[in-house]
Amino acid sequence: MTSKPLFPVNDALPALIEALSASNQCLLVAPPGAGKTTQVPLVLLNSAWLQGQGVLMLEPRRLAARSAAAFMARQLGEEVGQTVGYSVRMERKVSKATRIEVVTEGILTRRLQQDPELSGIGLVIFDEFHERNLNSDLGLALLRDSQQGLREDIRLLVMSATLDVKRLRSYFDHAREIVSEGRHYPVEHHYLDRDPSADKIGAILAQTVEQALSDSEGDLLLFFAGVGEIERAREQLQASLAQQPVEILPLHGSLSLAEQDKVMRPATAGCRKIILATNIAETSLTIDGVRVVIDTGQARETRYQADSGMTRLQTVRITADAATQRCGRAGRQAPGHCYRLWSKHTQAGLVPERIPEILRTDLTSLVLELACWGITDVNELHWVDEPPSAHVRQAVNLLQQLQALESEGRITTLGKEMASLGMSPRLACMLLNKKETEDAWLACVLAAAMEERDFLRGEINGSVETRIQLLASNSAGRAGKRIMDIAKRHAQRLRIKPAVIEAHNAGRLLAIAFPDRIARARGQHATRYLLANGRGAQLHNQESAAAGEYIVITDIDDRSGDSRIFRYAQLSGSDVEAIAEGQSVERHQLSWDEKAKRIIARSVTSLGAIELNSKKLNTVQDEQAIPIIIDVINKTGLTNLPWTDAARNLQVRSQLAATLEDGWPDVSDQALLVDGCQWLHPYLAGVRSQADIDKLDMAAILKSQLDWNQRQWLEQNLPERYKLPNGRHARIDYNHQPQPLMRSRLQDFFGLSQQPTLANGRIEVVIELLSPANRPVQRTQNLPGFWSGSYAEVRKEMKGRYPKHDWPEDPGAT
Repeated sequence: MTSKPLFPVNDALPALIEALSASNQCLLVAPPGAGKTTQVPLVLLNSAWLQGQGVLMLEPRRLAARSAAAFMARQLGEEVGQTVGYSVRMERKVSKATRIEVVTEGILTRRLQQDPELSGIGLVIFDEFHERNLNSDLGLALLRDSQQGLREDIRLLVMSATLDVKRLRSYFDHAREIVSEGRHYPVEHHYLDRDPSADKIGAILAQTVEQALSDSEGDLLLFFAGVGEIERAREQLQASLAQQPVEILPLHGSLSLAEQDKVMRPATAGCRKIILATNIAETSLTIDGVRVVIDTGQARETRYQADSGMTRLQTVRITADAATQRCGRAGRQAPGHCYRLWSKHTQAGLVPERIPEILRTDLTSLVLELACWGITDVNELHWVDEPPSAHVRQAVNLLQQLQALESEGRITTLGKEMASLGMSPRLACMLLNKKETEDAWLACVLAAAMEERDFLRGEINGSVETRIQLLASNSAGRAGKRIMDIAKRHAQRLRIKPAVIEAHNAGRLLAIAFPDRIARARGQHATRYLLANGRGAQLHNQESAAAGEYIVITDIDDRSGDSRIFRYAQLSGSDVEAIAEGQSVERHQLSWDEKAKRIIARSVTSLGAIELNSKKLNTVQDEQAIPIIIDVINKTGLTNLPWTDAARNLQVRSQLAATLEDGWPDVSDQALLVDGCQWLHPYLAGVRSQADIDKLDMAAILKSQLDWNQRQWLEQNLPERYKLPNGRHARIDYNHQPQPLMRSRLQDFFGLSQQPTLANGRIEVVIELLSPANRPVQRTQNLPGFWSGSYAEVRKEMKGRYPKHDWPEDPGAT
């Protein structure tokens, strides 16, 4: 064994050993550089309570997992794969002698699914838990479930540099908390006076690099949001630093393990390394020689949209804890410098912690793993943060489409096989459906290509077929070789033999994986498509002619309006017909034709939201038509109904009655619209057009809203007509406000000495007196006063104009 270096975490190790001796749950808070990742497993390995069992440590990233295992092995004077080993995606180095195994991604979940008791393991460590990786949250939930029901003796240790201890204290039952001091090497911070604009960031970055090379020693580690930014910066720095002795190296998850390892090796003699990294270099990774960190302050994060079922990749400002982590890289081995390309004011306003991945990402894989565990309700497990219910519903819907779950949420045989592959459920479904067909090798290549970063990302051409042809002809460079290596591993696992690749069949295979993203062009040679899930999407303008009427979209962002299509494969008409046999739905579709003013009925065959074909229906049932008619009336308003004067009069009479008596229905326009015009429902049998609507008897319909007693009361107290002394009946206009109005010829009122009233005298009626020619003569609310007053002048005028008519001097007594 080599001499063991001292690390700050060493001072906390006795307390940690004691805590795990007394409890099966423990929290360790240790800042960057404390040595927790590489010291804690080694020290705990010989603990009596471990009883010779092994240690599993979960790391969020592959490079960190391999680096940690290598460092621990060196301390023991051994090769990786002896006492200390690792298992990462597509690579494993362990032996029968291995007792510490560093694992990553979903490997812990796979182990638990295969062996819920984790036989032979006495301690599971969750490192860098503050990153709140989805697999970490899932692994922790499953392990706690196992600990409570199967393995009470297994120890669980959660470690992080910036741990939300308060939340985890409430999560665990009786966890002990141990705090360690961090690395004491000072790091000098440098800020800009103001935040740079997007067009200035490149120049400022180059200036900062040159300043750091001049003012400091050691290698430089630069943090960027993503691969695109790294490539642009690499090109710019290679030009501006061409005369300087530097090596410019990228570091991101899309690189092969060999390419990532190159970053870890010392620089060539006389050279300084400039490492351009994503957040892969934030944690659990010490790169020898780094003394300077230059941070652009950005990261790339996924944001899942539950309403669309799509994921948007966003460039976001990093959180305060991430900024601390990045800065810590500069002070791991000696005093260093951290250049932050933002202002002190912005630093003070950074959000404290990142959003846990479980709250912002697609949960399809998680729900499948839970179903495999026997969980159909996510709330059956104990979570640090509960998965959002909307995200879970979308995941369940997709898994049912993929036939991985039954309608009750239980896992199917296919679902179990999909979960065992440890890849995207979509791609696993495609592989398993095609493993016995002539397209099996193509399925392996497609799965590998979809798993890896698009090697033509940024190109206008989004054709999957083009990419497959490049892969088949070995014309995709190093990225292509990596994809084909992964495809061969898939094939080996499923016992599939490599064969000739028919790239034109890609669409029909990918439609199995992405049934919700089958799309149809909205018009001939259009760039805009309608997806089966109801969303809109758009191709680059230069691709419209080549794409075709039907495509399946594999890579798409989510934005307001039409989403941008990045990768797609073509589907032929026969492909769509074959898919439609098992997935299409035939339904009767009714709509209101605004031009024809009538219901149009069609029998429509559709694939999700995509209409495949239709035919006209001549017969429409009332239960289908009536909701359409009511919807039209709701949208156009009650004025679209055939209101007659009699109907409006009845409406006002009923409203007036409601002010006088209790128990009357509210038949105002506002009230009639409140329940969506459902009161009309019984009278719409056979109604299919505006012409049919115009035939409705609104007076009879309104009268039906009243019971028998109310109708009788209305006729007696607020009658439609008023009987005058000469036997004529004058119509009462109840629409006249503020009091009802009655019109008739002046002679019809002879013999009436009192002002007419309604409702037992509670309402007086305004009288409009007409000449024999039915022209208004006088309007009055005081008939006795009119007879005794101005009638004399009116009589003289009427007698002159209409001498043949009788005009008595005392009309009230006549």
